[in-house]
Amino acid sequence: MNYMDYTTTNCKNMFTTGQGDRMLAALLNERDTILTSAACGSVGIDEAMTPTIRMLFPNPAISSFSLDGLENVVDITRFDAQGRKTASLKPVGAQVMLNSVPAGTYVVALRTDKNTVYARLVVGTAE
Repeated sequence: MNYMDYTTTNCKNMFTTGQGDRMLAALLNERDTILTSAACGSVGIDEAMTPTIRMLFPNPAISSFSLDGLENVVDITRFDAQGRKTASLKPVGAQVMLNSVPAGTYVVALRTDKNTVYARLVVGTAE
């Protein structure tokens, strides 16, 4: 469904070509300072800054994954590809169960007693 459509559906996932052109024109003309504003910092995860230790394994995971190289993980928050929080998990030791998690790519925030580390988790299906 189109974002600008006047329906009540929650599944709005695209813009028309004309809407995209209009947004681009607005960003390049009337709102051109938004692209160079100091307020427009990175909002993504810089994977180059992610520790190179193997944090989640196996990855892709099917029914569970283990934590490696992180100590005192307090909680884990899982986000989907659109950045929506999909679950808060509590690790049992170093093991995290993936009960009824749909296959897909997720970002997990692993909060320790010192900091929060982000990692990509791929959930597969049993063949």
